[in-house]
Amino acid sequence: MHTLAHEVWHLHGISDERITECYALQTTARAAMLLGADATAAQRTADYALARLYPRLPDEYRVGGCGSGGPRDLRPTDPVWP
Repeated sequence: MHTLAHEVWHLHGISDERITECYALQTTARAAMLLGADATAAQRTADYALARLYPRLPDEYRVGGCGSGGPRDLRPTDPVWP
């Protein structure tokens, strides 16, 4: 699910892997819901991506400021992150 969210950002024209990955973390839950997951399962999927996948990525996929309230936060007023 997370990989799908990641690739969608590339389709939107973002080629920088770091920015793409940050945005994908924030849209994994939405992607899951669009494909039929309930809100709880969708958020758990996003939380898993953040906790288990993101830390293991190579440096070229991780960027500073990718977090709640950071400069790359797509929903800065939403307390739920990703």
